[in-house]
Amino acid sequence: REIFETARLLRILREEGVDVNLHANADWGAWHWDSDLNLTRIISWTLTLQDGTKEEFVGTHGPYGVSSGAGTPRYRGSWSNSVTFGKATITGTLYHTSGLKLTAPDVTEGCFSTNTVTGENFPASCRMSSFTTFDLTGSYDITPKISLTGSVLNAFDRKAPIDTLNYAALNYNPTYDQAGAVGRFYTVGVRVKL
Repeated sequence: REIFETARLLRILREEGVDVNLHANADWGAWHWDSDLNLTRIISWTLTLQDGTKEEFVGTHGPYGVSSGAGTPRYRGSWSNSVTFGKATITGTLYHTSGLKLTAPDVTEGCFSTNTVTGENFPASCRMSSFTTFDLTGSYDITPKISLTGSVLNAFDRKAPIDTLNYAALNYNPTYDQAGAVGRFYTVGVRVKL
């Protein structure tokens, strides 16, 4: 209890954000459509230390030690659309994560990613790009209990943006960009309900 009280006095973490979840559907004769939109915007994620110093983590790789260097993207979202016709369903899902500054306010000031020879920022913008992928999945019901399934994940074969700060992987961010490290990926299967 004493350790907890001491830690509570040393720092205050304040988070503000907005989550939006929207769903729509419609029927057009034999066709049924479902759409789901999920968005998160982190407005502020501020750590205030005992001396009054404030560290803002939104859009950076902080808090570095807590997040494995994965960081705190300002925007994340997905939008899926499914069409069912007869025994078949096809779903397309778009995923997006905003880019990050290659900084970690809880570790150091300025760009935390530099060329070891020249000392210049690497990349020069000191930013990791945003990442957007698209998955396509489908199923066909052979019987009420047996379905064929298939998917093309990361259908456009987007590559993960370079991220030199994340220490859970080498030069990419597996928390948000794993699909870009794997590349386009196909699956085929049979689903059986017991």
